[in-house]
Amino acid sequence: MRLYAYVHLAPEAGVDLAPYPSVRAWLERVKAQPGFLGPVPPYSANARVR
Repeated sequence: MRLYAYVHLAPEAGVDLAPYPSVRAWLERVKAQPGFLGPVPPYSANARVR
């Protein structure tokens, strides 16, 4: 699943996944797996290292 961490961010890097229906389907299958965590919320302001 390490590859998912990069590929799901492709649109943020300006890479359009529309021409790759198999890749988009794979991303959906990964998200549908039991235990998938989804987006992780950002750290809160009090979690900063001082």
